[in-house]
Amino acid sequence: MNAEAQTIVDRIRGLLCPHLAAIYGIIGRLWLVLTGPVTIVVLATHFSPYAQGYFFTFMSLAAARTVAELGLGQVIIVKVAQLSPLATNPADPVSPRVAGFIRFAAKWFAGAGLVVGGLLCLGGTFLLGANNGLPMIEWLPPWVALSWLVGLDVALSGLLFPLEGAGQVRSVYFCRMVRSFVNSVVLWLFILLGLELWSISIALACSLVWTTFFIFSQGKLVVRALHPGAVIAKIDWLSEVFPAQWRLALSSIAEYVSFYTVIPLMYVMHGAVIAGQLGITWQLAAAVSSIAGAIVVTRFPEFSRLAAMRSIRELDGLLLSTSLISMAICVLGALGVGLSVLLLQKLGLQIGTRVLPFDQVVILLLGVLIWHSNLTIVSYLRAHGGDPYLPASLSGAALLFAANLTLGRWFGPVGLLWGYAITGACFMVPFGFYLLKRKRRTCGYPPFKIGGVWMAAMPRSR
Repeated sequence: MNAEAQTIVDRIRGLLCPHLAAIYGIIGRLWLVLTGPVTIVVLATHFSPYAQGYFFTFMSLAAARTVAELGLGQVIIVKVAQLSPLATNPADPVSPRVAGFIRFAAKWFAGAGLVVGGLLCLGGTFLLGANNGLPMIEWLPPWVALSWLVGLDVALSGLLFPLEGAGQVRSVYFCRMVRSFVNSVVLWLFILLGLELWSISIALACSLVWTTFFIFSQGKLVVRALHPGAVIAKIDWLSEVFPAQWRLALSSIAEYVSFYTVIPLMYVMHGAVIAGQLGITWQLAAAVSSIAGAIVVTRFPEFSRLAAMRSIRELDGLLLSTSLISMAICVLGALGVGLSVLLLQKLGLQIGTRVLPFDQVVILLLGVLIWHSNLTIVSYLRAHGGDPYLPASLSGAALLFAANLTLGRWFGPVGLLWGYAITGACFMVPFGFYLLKRKRRTCGYPPFKIGGVWMAAMPRSR
């Protein structure tokens, strides 16, 4: 390679390296969008409409794993980030305080995984049995297997949070990106082999194998902290963790009630076929928000560091740049999904019947854009410790769940989707800006002025 070409390569590498974590996160989530049509085709050709409903009900119930951490993941990221200097090397000795938080997290997530596995096994069996779409022998064994695998996933995935807080954001998001690849490919393969609902459990099992390999190969920090001979500082949960965790715990419960109960509610109220249509559509819309949200999530440790140092100008610049980039990606993704659904249904393809009608898809995508606009504000607030966004989370969850139960029952998916969009526009967005303004006033920050932070609005990532 000549000198000029090498210079160009070095410049490109210099531009990309600071943003590799976000790039990995975007690729992993973009994979879900790009492979969404493949999943729809595979489901449409190998699943009946009833089995498709069970598929997405399985996936929605399994998402209870997000509640299991009860906000501890973000607390661990913040605590470890504040204890780890920017130049932390994975090979450096683990400080007793960091080791203490890692050991505490490992015990918490192991216990949480056991509880989640048991509750999913019992509660999910009761709920799935409320509909007679498929014989019990076809869905019960794969559901029991999936329940306990989800519990194991909670225990393993919880060990990634300390790595993220210690500055290994790139490697953690690389791990999650590969997990997305493995999960999708294995899922398709075993559906094509005729294993239907068992395919979900097999795909998750393969993802767990990869996560285990990653922790032992790249997570030396965690492995050393969990070694029996490690020197650790005792972490007092009530004084050091609980004050920051309880708000996040309530927020995580509120998020699950708001968004992950949608498909099960449709399953119970309107049957497996409609639940399956809403499931595919909701998955595509959620993937759009997830891709755009990767920009925000990967910068949470940076938000936490800047908040701890009270670097107000840089913090405001990060808020501005992250918001603009994330919303731009979300708008482009929503346009892509909407146009794809329109094309499928205009062509009259059978696959188009497995998603909701185009007008309902538009309502859902509008709601996604509205709710997503608050995401950067949420990270900004939580980076200051605890969860100042809690009042909005709890109130919004109550309103949205009430709308799902009433409008969803009376008008089906269209009522549920309008409730989602209206709640976001009329309540969540205004409340989010109010909480942001109140937090800045409480912290003694000067008024936010775009002109004053524009030069600082250059994304910073590690």
